[in-house]
Amino acid sequence: MKRTVGVLIIAMLSGLNAFAQEGWFWQNPLPQGNTLYGVEVIDEIRVFGVGSLGTLVSSSNAGRTWNVRHLPVDDSYALRSIHFVDSNRGWIVGDHGTILKTTDGGENWEPQYGLIDKRLRSVYFIDVSTGWISGAQGTILKTTDGGNTWDLMTSGTNASLRSIMFVSSQKGWAVGVGGTILMTEDGGTTWESQESMIDNTLQSCFFVNDSTGWCVGIEGIIIKTTDGGLTWTRQETGFTASLFSVAFVDTSTGWAVGDYGTIIRTRNGGETWIIQNSGTLERLHATTIVQLGVVWAVGGGGTVLYTIDGGFPWMRMSGGTSKWLKKIHFIDQSTGWAAGTDGVILKTTDAGMTWMELESGVFHPLESLYFTDPDTGYAVGGNFTIVRTYDGGLTWQRREYLRDTWLGDVHFVNSSTGWAVGELGSIYRTTNIGKDWLLQASGTSEKLQAIHMAGPAMGWIAGGKGTILVTTDAGNQWRSQTSGTTEMLLDVYFIDTSVGWIVGWDGEILQTTNSGTTWMPQSSGINVPLHSVFFTDAFTGWISGEEGFILKTTDGGQHWLLQDGRTSEWLYSLFFVDSNTGWIAGTNGAILKTVDGGGPMIPISAVELADSRPALPERVLLHPNWPNPFNASTTFRFFLPRESQVKMRVYDLLGREVADLLDTSLPSGEHQLVWTDHDLSSGIYFCRLETESSVSMIKCILQK
Repeated sequence: MKRTVGVLIIAMLSGLNAFAQEGWFWQNPLPQGNTLYGVEVIDEIRVFGVGSLGTLVSSSNAGRTWNVRHLPVDDSYALRSIHFVDSNRGWIVGDHGTILKTTDGGENWEPQYGLIDKRLRSVYFIDVSTGWISGAQGTILKTTDGGNTWDLMTSGTNASLRSIMFVSSQKGWAVGVGGTILMTEDGGTTWESQESMIDNTLQSCFFVNDSTGWCVGIEGIIIKTTDGGLTWTRQETGFTASLFSVAFVDTSTGWAVGDYGTIIRTRNGGETWIIQNSGTLERLHATTIVQLGVVWAVGGGGTVLYTIDGGFPWMRMSGGTSKWLKKIHFIDQSTGWAAGTDGVILKTTDAGMTWMELESGVFHPLESLYFTDPDTGYAVGGNFTIVRTYDGGLTWQRREYLRDTWLGDVHFVNSSTGWAVGELGSIYRTTNIGKDWLLQASGTSEKLQAIHMAGPAMGWIAGGKGTILVTTDAGNQWRSQTSGTTEMLLDVYFIDTSVGWIVGWDGEILQTTNSGTTWMPQSSGINVPLHSVFFTDAFTGWISGEEGFILKTTDGGQHWLLQDGRTSEWLYSLFFVDSNTGWIAGTNGAILKTVDGGGPMIPISAVELADSRPALPERVLLHPNWPNPFNASTTFRFFLPRESQVKMRVYDLLGREVADLLDTSLPSGEHQLVWTDHDLSSGIYFCRLETESSVSMIKCILQK
C-alpha cells in the first residue's frame, strides 16, 4: 500500500489573525505565499517580514504563530526593506516612494512622505531621529526628525542604490548597480565614489565597524574592505548563485543568502565560505542576525527560515508545498483535493486548514482531477497520465495502455461515466469507473483544454484557436460551435443545459444562454489569460487568471468586478461549495480560501486597471513560462518598460549555464521567445532575464 507522505501545514503555523479570514486568505503556503524582501527582529522573539503586494508578516513568539497583514499601500506595491531602531519605532520603505513608520512596535503604520516617486530599496536609522533611505536612480533621502520630513541628498550617481548602512551619524555607505559604492563622512551631505573593481550589481552591504565591511551581489560576488572602503578585495566562494543579502555578527562570523536557496557562512571574515542546506530552492532576499548562531532569512514564496545553532540545521518557519497546483476540487465543505506538477496530489479533510501530500505514483504534471464521492477520484495529465483512487487518495492506480499524449481535463457525470480531453483533439470516455477509456471523434486536432458536462448527455469542450465543441448524445457525436474568437480557450462552466461561460487568453469571456447556439463576449476589463470560471447560480460567479487576478459577477456577467486576492501568482483553478465558501489554486503551491464570497468587489475599467497595476509600465516583468512543466518547448513572455539591452539565459540547479537564449537590444513593450531544447535531461531549470537595471528569474520544469 502507498503511504501518505505527510501533513504539509504544521500546527504552529496555523495561528493567523481573525482579520486574515476576510476576503481571500492563504491556506498554502502558510503563513502566506508572497515574496518577502526584508526581515527584522526585535526583542529576540519579535520578527517582521515585508514583501510584495504590501505584505507584512509578524510573529511575537519567534515564528511559532504569525499575523499576516496588507499595509495601506497600493496593492501592486512591494515593500522592500524594514528597520527598527528600538522595540517601538521602525520604518518600512518600498515602491513608488512608499515610507511607513510605526511608534508602537508594529501595531500601526503611518505613511511618511519623501516627495519622490521612485522605488526605495533600503532604510537604515542610527537613532530615533536620524535615518537614510536609498533607491532607484541614485536616490538617497535623509531625515533628522524621525521621518517627519525627508531631504533629498545629492548622491552623484544615477545608479540604483540597493543597500545603505551607517556605522555612526556621519559615516555610511550605499551600494548598487554596476558595482557602485558610495561613502560619506558627513552624514550624507556629500558622497564619495569608491572603486569596487567590479561591474556586478551589488545588492547588499554590511559593516561591523568603521573599517571592516562586506558587499555581495550578482553572480556570487563578495568583496571585503578593512580600511573603510579605500580598497576592496574580492573573496572567492566557488559558488555562482547571485547573493542578495549579507550580515555579520562580528569581524569573523557572517552569512550571505541568495538564489536557489543559497546560504553560505564564514567564520574567518570571509577567507572561506561554506554552503549550508537551506531546504529550499526559493530565492532568499534578506537575512538578519539576532545574536551569534541565531539567524533569520526570508525570500520567495513567503519563505521564512530560522536557525538557533549557526545554520545546522536551518528550520523552515513557513510551510506547505511550492509545487504548481493546476486543479482544485471539493465534494463538501470539508473534503477536497488539489493536483499539479510532479504528480503532486494534496488532500484536506478540515476545509483546508491542513493539506496532506499523497503519493500519486506518477511524476508527470497533473492538470486536472475530479472526485465523484469521498472515495472515488481521477486525475489526468502529461504523457497520457490517468490515475484513479478508490480510497480517497491514499492509493492510486495508473492506466498504462493509452497513447502517449497530454490530457488537460477530466469530468464525470456519475460514479461510472466520465470524459478526459487533451491535445490533438483527444476525447476519451469511460463508462466503467475508469477501467477502460475509449476514444471519441472530435473532428479537430486542436488542443482541448477543458470539458464540462451539464448532464449525462450534454456537454461542452473548450480549446485552442477558439474551439468549442458540443455533444447532446454523451459524446457519440461532437460538433463545432462558433465562438467568434481565435484565442486559446482555457475553461468552460455551465449551470444548466442552456447557460454557460467560457474563459481564455487576453481576458476573453464568452457567455451563452441558448446552449451555445450563439456565444456573446463579456467584458473582463483586463487582458491577461483567464484560467478558470465557476458559478454557484445564474447570477453569481468568479473567474481567476494570471498575475493574481480574481473577478466576480453578481449579475450573470454583465459586470465583472475585481477582488483582492493578495497575491500575484497565476491562479489556475476555482471551486465553490456555496456562494460564500470557495478555494483557488495556482502557481508555487498557492491555495487561497474565502468564506464571504471573496470580499469586496472593485469596479474595473481600462483606466482603473492601469491605476491598480502602476508598477507594470515602470519595471521589467518576466512572466512564468507556458507551458510549465513542458516537454520539448516552452514560451517565455516578458515586458520591457523602455528600450533595453536584454540577456536571457537558462541555468541548471548547480548554476551552470545550459542555454543562451538572447543577447540583444529590444524596444519597449511585450516580447515572447520560444525555447526548444531536445538535449537536456528532465529536471528543474532557471531562466534569468537581465537588463541594465534589473534581474528577474523564474523556475522551469522540463519533463520528458
